[in-house]
Amino acid sequence: MFEINLALLLTEAVEAGARTTNDLPRAVALARSALARIPPWHPDRPGYLASAATVLGDAVNADAVAAETLEEALAWQRESVEGTSEDHPHYASRLSGLSNRIAQAVLAGLRPAAGYAEAVRLARLALEHTPPGHPDRPSFASNLGAVVEEAVQFGALPDTAMDEAREAAREAYDSAPGGAPARVGYASNLATLLAAAHRPEDYDEALALARYCVAQVPEGHPARPTHLSNLSSLIADLVREGVVEPQDLSKALAEAIETGEQALAGTSEANPRRAAHESNLATALGLAVRRGAAPPARLTDVLRLATAAADRTPASHPDRAVYLTNLMLALEEAVKADVLTGREAADRAMAVIADFRQLVLYTVSSPVQREAVLRTCEGLVAAATPLVTAGAGAAEGIRVAEGVRNLAVGADRIPDLPAGSVPPELAARHRAAVEAHRSAQQRFAAGLEDLAGTAGPQEELTAVLTEIRRRLPGGGPSRPGDLPTLAELAAHLPDASTAVYLVPGAEDADGRALLLDRAGTVRQVPLPGLSEERVGGWVNRLLEGPHHALAVQGLLWEVAMEPLLRAVGPAHGEACGAADWILVPLGHLSMLPVHAAGTPEEWFDDRVAVRVVPSLTRLAPPAAPPASGAPLVATSGAPDLPFLPADRAVAEHLLPSASGPGAVVRARTRDDALTGLAEASSAVLGGHARHSLRHGAGLDLDDGPVTAEHLWRLPVRDRDVAFVTGCSSAQVAGTLVDEVVGLPSALLRAGFRGVFATLWPVSDATAFITLAHLLQLRRDRPDLAPHLLLHEVRRTLRTLTTRELRHWLAELASHLPVPPDTTARLEAFLTPYGGGATPLADPKDWAAFAYVGR
Repeated sequence: MFEINLALLLTEAVEAGARTTNDLPRAVALARSALARIPPWHPDRPGYLASAATVLGDAVNADAVAAETLEEALAWQRESVEGTSEDHPHYASRLSGLSNRIAQAVLAGLRPAAGYAEAVRLARLALEHTPPGHPDRPSFASNLGAVVEEAVQFGALPDTAMDEAREAAREAYDSAPGGAPARVGYASNLATLLAAAHRPEDYDEALALARYCVAQVPEGHPARPTHLSNLSSLIADLVREGVVEPQDLSKALAEAIETGEQALAGTSEANPRRAAHESNLATALGLAVRRGAAPPARLTDVLRLATAAADRTPASHPDRAVYLTNLMLALEEAVKADVLTGREAADRAMAVIADFRQLVLYTVSSPVQREAVLRTCEGLVAAATPLVTAGAGAAEGIRVAEGVRNLAVGADRIPDLPAGSVPPELAARHRAAVEAHRSAQQRFAAGLEDLAGTAGPQEELTAVLTEIRRRLPGGGPSRPGDLPTLAELAAHLPDASTAVYLVPGAEDADGRALLLDRAGTVRQVPLPGLSEERVGGWVNRLLEGPHHALAVQGLLWEVAMEPLLRAVGPAHGEACGAADWILVPLGHLSMLPVHAAGTPEEWFDDRVAVRVVPSLTRLAPPAAPPASGAPLVATSGAPDLPFLPADRAVAEHLLPSASGPGAVVRARTRDDALTGLAEASSAVLGGHARHSLRHGAGLDLDDGPVTAEHLWRLPVRDRDVAFVTGCSSAQVAGTLVDEVVGLPSALLRAGFRGVFATLWPVSDATAFITLAHLLQLRRDRPDLAPHLLLHEVRRTLRTLTTRELRHWLAELASHLPVPPDTTARLEAFLTPYGGGATPLADPKDWAAFAYVGR
């Protein structure tokens, strides 16, 4: 008893600043000795275990012992909880302690971020077991706020959980006695959470709390560097948010740099928090350079600090995504300031990208976490291709463009190892780990497994891949996470086709096009004016409504497609299909109708047969069995879409393998549609579509929307094409734009050859006419590639007269059971036009549908 009490006293004395951290190894030794003396059956053993785990955890936090010893603390704390009954007065404190230790292990890189699921559950239980007014409740509330905030940050909980975190942190701070030493920690947690909300009304309180923490902790106290670094980070956030007045900018940034430097000076090289302090200081310095408050030469320090933060952080650490992104952005700034050459920056960027791919593909343990990491790394993804292309050339730019895209569901596409590249026993272990990881991901997506259940398979996969990368040094066979080679990408291209990567410049910089042909030949074409800033403006205009389509198409033609055609394109009058371009738009260009650029005098569609793909890898048929089911026709019963019955009629008779209602699966609800899609060989989906900036388009059926998230759960099968006729059904999410999240990409992932869908709101009549023409041409010319079908149909729609449309419908109705009122409805649509008019000549009509796929 005396040993464990002395260990706790030493730890508390260090926390209060009365003793130095040099006493902590002695405290740990005393705790171990006390545990060794108390037998497993002793009723006091759970208390000893909890105390020893606290001592060891605090010693790790203070960098007095190695972080790896947290495994021992975790085992002690877990044994303590298991040996304590729920009605025991210390049960809640031991739950909270275990929650703390798990979160600490995640931050130290010893556990995956999925560990937060258990940490949050335990923290909630501890608070539930503790009534208001209990002296321990502020501590438990503070712990809950901290672990929930970290869990949200690293993708283990949704963003909405931040309200719970702020409420818990507020309770802890408000209910703690004014002189309690722990109140400083509660204030720090509350300051962090208030700043994370980005609400202007909270900034003054957050800053006051951060300054209070620094003022309350004396020099030499082990917690002082953390409070200084937090203050530095908060001031930098306020500058970025525009809260600091221009006349106070230099003073604020000088304080951020000074406090950041003090924090780093007080943090040893081995301290687990040093990487965070390096990153915070690098951020403050970089911001000062960008705002003119520090000379460009300080970017050398930014690069050194950002590199050190990334290098010292293990792959599984939740903050690694932040550090890699900061390093990439620092490289971008260093090139602009001539601190690095373009080639030097590109070479270093390639290493960052390799680490980023390793992190996203193999280290995070669920699709939810992967999305969180990708959101953190949006800046890295946006900077990667332009930076590498400028410094290392078009070939490396193409590899990077492919390598940083389409990673949101990457765990389902872990590649096989090259045959014979590793010993058989390691190859077998890799296969087993991949299968267990994939299975865990699928169970999580289907709601059959919680996040904690994905942690074990992820840990094993990470361990296997670490060993494989150790045995496969660079320059040998492809290692897991390596970028695709140019030859691998070119092999996906059909003969006589050209891949065109459209790369907008970062911020207001000029863009470029990167071209790759089947032979592996690469070239690039500068596109002045094609910047992310301008592209973002075009997207906003298009989202306002289809009446802006013509203006946006004209800008795309003027800035991108006409200069590109002038440099490399076909001459006027070439036959349809002679020039076959496969467009891969990067950044927010993926939200624009690049296929329909042009003016009423000249359309890109007249010059080139084009299809759009999110990645050249999507040109390869899936390695999966053929779909075994019938075609699906799923449409809602929306009464304000009067042509939907006609859509159903033509789909049921003209879809491949369909010969009438009995040969297709009909669905009106989401559940029925998803059931039918599981083995559908082709599909038509119709109804109102909704657009979400986070999830892309979704299609409303009678019991709710079908979204990309639902479609990601479909089994992969080799399938024909799908048609989605709802308004804006091809639109992708406005965030994670290089993931191209939306209905088309999700259907491609399920194995559909390609998807026809609309880029903006389209009239019900136009959707019906386009769908019927596509299905008719698909029936009459089954050998014609889908993108060429749409190319032909778009050209037809532009020239069809009112008279020809009436004749077409009459002919269609004579062969198919089109609903009787369809003729009257089409007549109402055509009435405003004369017999020789072309009612679909406006690009908002003929260009509304795009094709995505192979």
